[in-house]
Amino acid sequence: MYIPRRKPTQRLHGWTSIAVGGRVLVEIYRGDLEAVRSRLDRWYAQKLPNQFGLPSVAFAEAELFAARGLFDDASALATRLWTEAISLGHTGWALAHAVELLHRHAREGHGSGT
Repeated sequence: MYIPRRKPTQRLHGWTSIAVGGRVLVEIYRGDLEAVRSRLDRWYAQKLPNQFGLPSVAFAEAELFAARGLFDDASALATRLWTEAISLGHTGWALAHAVELLHRHAREGHGSGT
């Protein structure tokens, strides 16, 4: 596989997406929602890839939406993450996060509650 040379100042930090997603979840559970939004904004501004293609940061953002009471946004993002994970073959990730994703979807009025 051809990998183009990069300038020495450019560094690939896509591997940090899982760590950033985890850190965001911790900050949400601590109630520090302003720090979360700031961290997410910095992450997205860098336009880095997701480690292994797993949407850890976006998953955490769905939790932020729910924590802020933006339930329709949380549901839409959770639905998109599930669909994309399955279509990309990330079944293990989807199953590991299924309870949270389904909870987001059902709580926001899209599920039957059963």
